[in-house]
Amino acid sequence: VGGALGGLIGMYCYRHKTKHTSFTVGFPILAALDLLFFFVIS
Repeated sequence: VGGALGGLIGMYCYRHKTKHTSFTVGFPILAALDLLFFFVIS
């Protein structure tokens, strides 16, 4: 749980794949779904 959020933070801290639109749009959506799933389950 929370892996997508950590990946998002790491992506921006190390500027890894930040110029690719699919990553800059897809990762925040994935992080939001991850958090939503966490709150629905708990």
